[in-house]
Amino acid sequence: MTREKLTFGAMGVLLLLCSIWGINMVAIKISNQGLAPVTAAAFRSTVASIIIIIWMYFRKIRLFHRGAPFVWGLWAGALFGLEFLLLYAGLNYTSASRAVVLLYTCPFVVALGAHFYLPDDRLTWMKSTGLVLAFFGVAAVMGQHTIVFDPVTLKGDLLALGGGIAWGLTTLVIKKHLVGEIEPIQTLHYQLFFSALLLWPAALILEPSPIRDFGAITVMSLFYQSVIVAVASYLTWFVLVHRFSVSRLSSFAFFAPVMGVIAGGTLLGEPLPATILLGLLGVGSGIYLVNR
Repeated sequence: MTREKLTFGAMGVLLLLCSIWGINMVAIKISNQGLAPVTAAAFRSTVASIIIIIWMYFRKIRLFHRGAPFVWGLWAGALFGLEFLLLYAGLNYTSASRAVVLLYTCPFVVALGAHFYLPDDRLTWMKSTGLVLAFFGVAAVMGQHTIVFDPVTLKGDLLALGGGIAWGLTTLVIKKHLVGEIEPIQTLHYQLFFSALLLWPAALILEPSPIRDFGAITVMSLFYQSVIVAVASYLTWFVLVHRFSVSRLSSFAFFAPVMGVIAGGTLLGEPLPATILLGLLGVGSGIYLVNR
């Protein structure tokens, strides 16, 4: 049964997840030095999928279903893979800061889609105002160089925006068609398994030289992305998706890119923008309005 309001415990877990996803941005930067991006994403989905399959086997949990759950699981996995394919392809043409801002249009897609697609998750003026405020909080942190217009950058921007839309559609498909039908770990299994099937052919086509400088630091980065992020954090996320309003959950995602900037400054010594506090204030205020 879906709860409309988030509990304080769920909010704490969401903040932890956003911190994990923020550090994941640093991990991706590190792994991209050793592997091409789409190849790294395919590797991550494959390793995480194997871990989940082994766990499900020993727990005697069904891997695949018949009928509608399988079809919608396939759709969810394809959209999940498409999200990362579009994002990483877009990074070839636009900056990371622009791509992150456009990727995090996802909560708008979820909120708008939930209003028409999910009967118990309506969009209100308070939610809309909170989402806009949180989005501009992210833009304040990430978008200091976003006012640039040229055909090549626009191509990358559109690809990153497509990644955000795919992410939002994935959440809606899961909430509408899989919640109540299958367990959260089965939802994650479909996502990882089918996304790997999509990402490997894409990597072979888009990245003829996938290996760059594969060393111990790359292995550690891929371990973090595969085990900590793709298994532990995503499974926790899907447990929350099965229990709570997706528009309220998705609003917390705005914290992730801000946490990524903080993690980059802390772990990689990257300069922290002067707007970091303003961005945190905007994101926090926006999430408060969404969940008020």
